[in-house]
This record gives sequence, structure tokens and C-alpha cells, in this order.
Amino acid sequence: LLWRPLWPRARGWATTSSLPAARALASSVPLWAWLLATIAWPVTLVLGLGLLWFLAWLVPAVLVADAAIQRVYATRHDEVDDCIDGAVHVARLWYLTARLAA
Repeated sequence: LLWRPLWPRARGWATTSSLPAARALASSVPLWAWLLATIAWPVTLVLGLGLLWFLAWLVPAVLVADAAIQRVYATRHDEVDDCIDGAVHVARLWYLTARLAA
């Protein structure tokens, strides 16, 4: 296997009756870390949800744009290839002219 399976570890963790003591954890973490965690989790949650909504709108728009571009290319691939070749030739001519002028 490329990695150890998660299920045996999760089952072993769930069946153990001993959990770490909360007081021991609370006493080992400084107060500033608790305050930072209290402030950071809502910010992280809001930013994560905002990113999720952004991706939920972006991915379909990109897929529709890709389908439209593929349809245009399928119907006019000769014209599109000539346009791309023309743009490459213009860019090369601009580069050679800039080198010649310098």
C-alpha cells in the first residue's frame, strides 16, 4: 500500500476509553494561543466558505467558456491557426526589431 489505511487507526482511537486530559492540555497552552485560536477560527471559517462559493461559481463558468472556445475552434480551426501564426510572426518581428534597434 502507498499509505497506511485510516480505518484501523480510527477504529482503535474510537474504541479506547482513555482520552487526553483537557486540563493538562489547557495548562500547557499559553493564554495568547487560546485567544488567537478563538479569533482565528471564525475568520478561517468565513474565508473558507467565501472561497468555496467563489469556486462554486468559477468552475462552471470556466467549463462553459472552455466548451465555447472548443466549439469555435472546431468550426474555424484553419482561421484560428492562421491567426495564431500571424500573432507569433508579429511577436517575432517585434522582438527582432527591438534587438536591431538596441
